[in-house]
Amino acid sequence: MKTVSTTIITALLCSTLLHAEGKGVVETEISPVEIPVAQRPLYDYMGLKAGTLGVGIEYAMPLNRNFFVRFNLNGLKLDTDKTKEQINYAVELGLLSAGVLIDYYPMDTGSFRLSAGAYYNGNTLDASASPDATVNYDVGGSIYTGAQIGQLDGSVEFPALAPYIGIGYGGGESHKGWGFSIDIGVLYHTSSDVELKVSSPLATLDPAAFSQLERDIEQERQETEDDLEDFPFYPVVMLGVTYTF
Repeated sequence: MKTVSTTIITALLCSTLLHAEGKGVVETEISPVEIPVAQRPLYDYMGLKAGTLGVGIEYAMPLNRNFFVRFNLNGLKLDTDKTKEQINYAVELGLLSAGVLIDYYPMDTGSFRLSAGAYYNGNTLDASASPDATVNYDVGGSIYTGAQIGQLDGSVEFPALAPYIGIGYGGGESHKGWGFSIDIGVLYHTSSDVELKVSSPLATLDPAAFSQLERDIEQERQETEDDLEDFPFYPVVMLGVTYTF
């Protein structure tokens, strides 16, 4: 009895399917669900910063979703007086730089960036040294009293163009408004130009001795310049705030 019932039910199902085939069967297509990927908005931003380049202002605009171009201007002047090894120093540090950087944001969202570009490097260092008149000093291998030396004036200047590479955080925000920024990198300024001049009473009292002093000062200048060649990088650490608009 079970076999007959099963046969009847099967026949009815097949008949129904064959009948539906002639009239058309509704086919359902299942499409894949597309999840939108968040993309970085193309917002410009401005920033105020402070750090080893001084105090600066910058402006950045997007080239596409991952690359921004950034312009900045920095400057500061610092004066200090100190005494070391019985020599009085007056030091003036002048910071002035202007940069053009390309920022690459490797992620579709987020503010981490890789930066490369170049700076106009107008940084200078000026110093005056007044030795103690009663103390003897070794200058270029010769011994002079502070009174004989008088006063030394020196300066350090750097090449006008300095390549830059670094990393940072900031800009490329997904919303408008205030944000935080940081840059960490190095300026490559190659060789430095050192000048060193002496103002000594020997110039009138003993011209021959003054000529020797000038030669010894020149040796000191060259040694200082050679020492600075071992440090061709200037560290850059800048912290600031940004406003995306």
